[in-house]
Amino acid sequence: MNVAGFPALTVPFGIDGVTGTPIGVQIAARHGEESLLLAVAARFEAWRPWPVHAPGWE
Repeated sequence: MNVAGFPALTVPFGIDGVTGTPIGVQIAARHGEESLLLAVAARFEAWRPWPVHAPGWE
């Protein structure tokens, strides 16, 4: 849940090319849409698997 009270989560998305720090994306949904939220997060993870795009951050 985020500050606004909606279901939310963050997904690792990559590494900053300048600083080398991890980058994440926050996804939020309407109340009762947790299954959609998890489905979208799964798509991001399938598209950019964290260990593949951030070696050493496993």
